[in-house]
Amino acid sequence: MKKTLIVTGSPRRGTTDALAEEVKRLIWENCTLMRIRDYKVGPCFGCDACHRNENHVCVQRDDFPIILEKLREADTLILMSPIYYWGVTAQLKCFIDRFYSFKEWKGKELKVIVNGGAETTDVEYELLRRQFEEMTSFLGIPLSGFLAFEAYQDRIVTVDETVREKLSSIL
Repeated sequence: MKKTLIVTGSPRRGTTDALAEEVKRLIWENCTLMRIRDYKVGPCFGCDACHRNENHVCVQRDDFPIILEKLREADTLILMSPIYYWGVTAQLKCFIDRFYSFKEWKGKELKVIVNGGAETTDVEYELLRRQFEEMTSFLGIPLSGFLAFEAYQDRIVTVDETVREKLSSIL
């Protein structure tokens, strides 16, 4: 049976958490939800030590190996983030940058769910989708789903049947 890892990048509780909880409920079996804010994950130093050392492990002493172990076990990775200034949060970006040390992508797939203040027709969503398409192309895995929600102040996402259907469409 397929295993799914959901990684959220929001530094605070809110829409992304509500959506992630619903995704986990919809998948329900063999699914792990990890919030980056609960872990210490530093940025990639670009030192290349992970490619030079014998075991291909990052030299940083943080919590990335904990998440990496879950990533190794997963068939599907779902990244979820609010959009901060036309991109994913800094917390999630640190996590993504650390993929540099991970070489076990074969057989995996990536799905991305984002929420932002602009209407979903805004260019920021298209830019993010294209960025993830390029990344997955480089990694040799499919971007098997990209979903965007409008969620800002007066447009907070309430998990209802419409949201469930939208989420289910990419799961």
